[in-house]
Amino acid sequence: MVPLVRPYPQLKAPIRSNTTQLHRLTLVYSSVKLVHHNVVEKTVWHYASGGTWTGNLDINEQVLTMGGSGTSGALRFKVGEDYFCVPMGIDDYKSWCDLVINLEPKNTAVEIHPTYYDGTNDSIRQKHVQSINKTAAHGHNIGVQFTTQDGNNFWFTITIT
Repeated sequence: MVPLVRPYPQLKAPIRSNTTQLHRLTLVYSSVKLVHHNVVEKTVWHYASGGTWTGNLDINEQVLTMGGSGTSGALRFKVGEDYFCVPMGIDDYKSWCDLVINLEPKNTAVEIHPTYYDGTNDSIRQKHVQSINKTAAHGHNIGVQFTTQDGNNFWFTITIT
């Protein structure tokens, strides 16, 4: 499957502790079967000046622009009866991702996202996981994969089957 990714201009800035560096995570998600899926929540962690989500849901693309290394975002999805959350970010100038499945509707990304910074799930963030696949309770196979990096632009693909 070829991801529908539009290239973004490379941001050029020296890496210095007193220089703000923008990092972009572009997420392209796709459904291999005819599976109805919705992004039901978006979060951004507040470190490194936080960030903002933009993108086009019509082409299944979300872009997280962050103030620098050390922060992250999370998307929570509903696919049929399955809820899952995809936290991802940049830590020590390296990308990382995770996949939290089998959530109850009440388990929000606002609840899950801070666990990657409060000691609960720090080790997952610090391992810089680049690819993860899991099968949700109702049979959906979900994969998250880091695909490429161009300067401070990082691309992940989320696949739902």
